[in-house]
Amino acid sequence: MVEETEEQKLEKEKLAIKEKIEGLKAKIEQYQGKCKLCQDEKEVQDREELRKKTTDLVEKGAGDRKFLKDGSEEYANGVLGERRAYNFVEMVANKEDPNGDEEPKLISINGACCRTPAEDLIWEEEQKNIEAAAPKGGKAPAKGKKK
Repeated sequence: MVEETEEQKLEKEKLAIKEKIEGLKAKIEQYQGKCKLCQDEKEVQDREELRKKTTDLVEKGAGDRKFLKDGSEEYANGVLGERRAYNFVEMVANKEDPNGDEEPKLISINGACCRTPAEDLIWEEEQKNIEAAAPKGGKAPAKGKKK
């Protein structure tokens, strides 16, 4: 059995400490990137807050607009259907027909600046799984039915 010399032990400890430092440096870089993302997203949200826009709810699937008004006194259960899902949308002018109806455009929220780097890895994996599970072309079969 060969015993390690004091120098070899010190060298091993140095290597272990250097590895920890490199790992910490990588995490610091990731979090600095997140800080930059947060600052950029704050600027985008500030600009978005100043922009005049019309928002509404659109029923998921059917696409029926609910025509909600600012300051409406109606109860939600009178306007929205039970067990229905709705998307929050911005109503934008139809580019093809400027005098026609407005079209709904989904409002998306960038959650990257809110997630930790570890959560980013999980999120990316989930997105890959969602894309892989998405039906390719055509309509998906109804639940409980097979093609």
